Amino acid sequence: FALYLIFLCATVFSPVDPNSDGIFGFIRITGFAERFLNLFLLVPLAIFTRISFAQLSFRAVLLVCISTSSGIEVIQLLIPGRVSDLVDVLANGLGAYCALAGSQRLTGR
Repeated sequence: FALYLIFLCATVFSPVDPNSDGIFGFIRITGFAERFLNLFLLVPLAIFTRISFAQLSFRAVLLVCISTSSGIEVIQLLIPGRVSDLVDVLANGLGAYCALAGSQRLTGR
């Protein structure tokens, strides 16, 4: 889980120079690919939170994920080269919802 959090922070909080090749100097993801990958960004967070805090309801875990995504977007407003987008929050939330629904279906809780 710690490695996931390190990857998440490095990915979403690293500054991006519009003239560079993207994140870490070699990854440039835009358009449909960016939207598609945003669906999966918080899937591990949803699953880890559901496992680690089993007493939390489906809605509470989903709220944690959406709040995390919203916080990321607010912080990105302060980072040079980053763009904050409501569609990212929606895509992250949808991905978390699908992960939670799938895990609920598999585990029965």
